[in-house]
Amino acid sequence: MSGIEITTARKITITYDLAGYWIRAGSFAIDLIFMLVYLLLMELFVGIVLSEFINETLATWVLIYPEMFFYSLAFEIFNNGQTPAKKILGLRVVQIEGKRAAPIDFFVRWAFRVVDIWTSLGTVALLMITSSERNQRLGDLLSNLAVIKIRSADPYFLKRLDRMQNPDGYTPVYPQVIQMQEKDMVMVKTLLDRLLRYPNEGHFTAMEVASEKIADFLDIPMEDYPSHYKDNPFLLSDIRKKKVQFLQQLLKDYIILTR
Repeated sequence: MSGIEITTARKITITYDLAGYWIRAGSFAIDLIFMLVYLLLMELFVGIVLSEFINETLATWVLIYPEMFFYSLAFEIFNNGQTPAKKILGLRVVQIEGKRAAPIDFFVRWAFRVVDIWTSLGTVALLMITSSERNQRLGDLLSNLAVIKIRSADPYFLKRLDRMQNPDGYTPVYPQVIQMQEKDMVMVKTLLDRLLRYPNEGHFTAMEVASEKIADFLDIPMEDYPSHYKDNPFLLSDIRKKKVQFLQQLLKDYIILTR
């Protein structure tokens, strides 16, 4: 499964799985069903309720067609890159560079649906998504956006960690962690999960950078280690173990303080 690394505003790099063609096609189909249901309900509403007060044709052009036409564009702009179907399937449209996607980015992506989906019956989207490095259709490439699986990035989610036992009398080690946002702590959990699953040098480096950035943000003093430690794999392993424990403790404190 292909993935993408996105660096957040706090300079923490998180790896996400990219959404493939079939799950994106399923998302499109679900959104299409939602639009058809909306069409039927509004047709009934206009015909039964509004027909006595306003011309049905005018009501249709005002209350139905614009909403259906701009459905995906409006949701992606105002719902953080998610239509209802994308939210159900755990997908999100994001800016590859890690910054917040601008409305113009979503507009370019939406405009090229004409080529990617409608006029080609999805053929262009199929060819582009299955052949491009980042599973991007033409609109994605031109807007520098990608569709990611947010559930696969963190299969547990902080909400599932609510089950963690809250021991009576527990005193958080780092109470200042309350300054962190939940999305940042989700990233910490994702980083730790990835490190445990794939303990390679890249994930160790990401963990070290994250721990240092968070410690600096929360004004938590970190113990300095002599530079020669990095020449000794045993000492280096001990340093990394302590940094992992630091992030685990932050995560535990955050969950207990916010749940």
